[in-house]
Amino acid sequence: MQTTIAQYATERLSKDLNTTIHVGKVEITPLNSINLVDFYALDLEKDTIIKTKSLSILMKNIDLGKNEIKIKKVTLNNADIQLIKRAGKRGFSFQFILDYFSAENKKKDNGKEPVITANSIELTNSRFRFKDYRAKSIYFGMDFTDLDAKNINLTFSDFKNKGSNTKLKIKHLSSLEKSDFDLRNLTGNLEMDSNFVLIDSLHIVTANSNLVTDYFRFDFQDPS
Repeated sequence: MQTTIAQYATERLSKDLNTTIHVGKVEITPLNSINLVDFYALDLEKDTIIKTKSLSILMKNIDLGKNEIKIKKVTLNNADIQLIKRAGKRGFSFQFILDYFSAENKKKDNGKEPVITANSIELTNSRFRFKDYRAKSIYFGMDFTDLDAKNINLTFSDFKNKGSNTKLKIKHLSSLEKSDFDLRNLTGNLEMDSNFVLIDSLHIVTANSNLVTDYFRFDFQDPS
């Protein structure tokens, strides 16, 4: 019954968004946790946004009056995540999904900006790809406009998102990028907004280096 309801919901959402959102199986514990098996979502060009064998969410509390969603733990196993910036388009390839839920949220607006928190977020044995078709820069070594990182294992804690601002602690991040950049571990406290990315207490360990810095900040004017 849970899987049937979820499949009906994803079919309706796929129709509303004019794309494909699929879930093979759903396991739900009322008011506590949800586990999506064989879940994937495509963008309007039919490219993958996210595909994962297992997406597990352990809930803590939902307060509709305060517009707050509190999560204990999010776990993704064998995930494939892809971010694309297409020429002549605004935002990333999943912008249409953000626009859809933003419109739905305005219908239910109570005057309070939504706040989402999570005690822990874990990603295991996964892949992340990023392609910017608008970029004109030429990079030597690792191309930051065309990334492909495999064997990703990460653990975030103290996640908080409010509007465009996101804060979290990176407890562990390791991966191997297609340029052969071997990241053994990265830790730090991250904050990012529409015009900056800040990491303090940054510690990076690679196959050939060990870097420690109190402060790293990247500012930009046009995040779109």
